[in-house]
Amino acid sequence: MSRAPLEIPRGALGLCAEIEALLVELVDLDAPSPLAAGFRSRWVRILELFDRYAGVVVGASDYRTRCARGCSACCRHWIDDVCSFEAELLAAHLRERWPAEVPGWLARFLEAREEFARLADVAGSREVACQAFVRLGRACPLLDAQGACRVYALRPLVCRGFLSFSEPSLCDPAHPGHAGARTYLLDLEGPAHELLDELDLAHERFGSARGLAELLPRALAEPLRG
Repeated sequence: MSRAPLEIPRGALGLCAEIEALLVELVDLDAPSPLAAGFRSRWVRILELFDRYAGVVVGASDYRTRCARGCSACCRHWIDDVCSFEAELLAAHLRERWPAEVPGWLARFLEAREEFARLADVAGSREVACQAFVRLGRACPLLDAQGACRVYALRPLVCRGFLSFSEPSLCDPAHPGHAGARTYLLDLEGPAHELLDELDLAHERFGSARGLAELLPRALAEPLRG
């Protein structure tokens, strides 16, 4: 993964400020649940703004993303650093849109969680387990048969921030040139980042769990709360 930070242009700072203002609203809203009125609509707007933010940042750089619909190598990573409220919103969306498929998704996420726990136990390190997990080639259960994300519009912020500037084939861990793949994890800047942490803490429900496959099964197993 590329370590050199991308320069944040003026246009992107304006978008980040819009995101910051919405995060302030969400923190001040003090909603009893991320499913409460006003929370979900604001969060969806934040996700839309972040996509625009990423586009402006990359567009102002010397890099170009190589990702396309169905190019899902990054969806075989252990998806970490997910907020618990993101998992709750995803769980509600899945139950509203595809209730009959929820048991299958739940089972596959539980399998992924158990496999990651086994790797972490053997490796003695979460970081090493993450590196080992991607080599299993286990696709995110939320991908469709064509490798496209079925919850693309509501996918977690960390999924949106993962950028690849290399040929898609290099993203495959089995490729001989995989170590040279140029990837980057784009994050929010300054106060927006701190506000997101505050919002995450305010709606934390599942302890220290941060992986999508750790959080989503718990959110799916619980009754909806408004």
